[in-house]
Amino acid sequence: MKRLLILFLLVALFTTGCYRVTPKTPPPLGTNIKSNITVDGSMNLTGNLNFDLVNEFAVNPTAVRVSPINPPQGQVINSVVFVYSFDRNNLESLYASWHTLPRHKTGSNITYELQYYWAPDDASAGVVVWCVQPLQLTPNSGDTLIDPLWPPMCVNATAPGTAYEFVSATIPNVTIPYVSPNDEFMYAIFRDAGSTADTYNDDAHLVEFNVRYHGTKLGDLP
Repeated sequence: MKRLLILFLLVALFTTGCYRVTPKTPPPLGTNIKSNITVDGSMNLTGNLNFDLVNEFAVNPTAVRVSPINPPQGQVINSVVFVYSFDRNNLESLYASWHTLPRHKTGSNITYELQYYWAPDDASAGVVVWCVQPLQLTPNSGDTLIDPLWPPMCVNATAPGTAYEFVSATIPNVTIPYVSPNDEFMYAIFRDAGSTADTYNDDAHLVEFNVRYHGTKLGDLP
């Protein structure tokens, strides 16, 4: 009899799916979410679903274009590391673009982090001012290629004191207030050599430029 009862309970378990006791009242904010998934595909959730989504795309030196005037010098370090070397005395720029994906929710905000991965040419002290200046265009809306640019966004990156040491610098919390599907972002990446804050007196080697974007709702992300 006991064997028949155990067999009946096992059959009931495997035909109704994974079973979890559901509390009568929702758990406090921040409690791990609990779920009951049945074999017919239904999913019952209890609690609060809290998450942070992070996506990233990288702009490495092989994916950019150089300025026809005062371009940064491209070179290979240690046989495998291709970099663009930005001079202390000239304004030198790289150019890249990014296309927003069609599934992006129209009008939602996106918060970005802009990250520079770079290395100094020698062991001297100083600060490198890395900047990016974008142009945002929405197709079929009257936007033109000669529309006003956004103001430059910059970060003061301190040289670590070791030649060729691989370091990063971040521009945090860049919020774009209204982004539409298929928006095009075109931007210049440069070292602001004319800034009084830029005090590192040798080349700064850019290895990669990354953009990370965050959201707490699915519609917040492209």
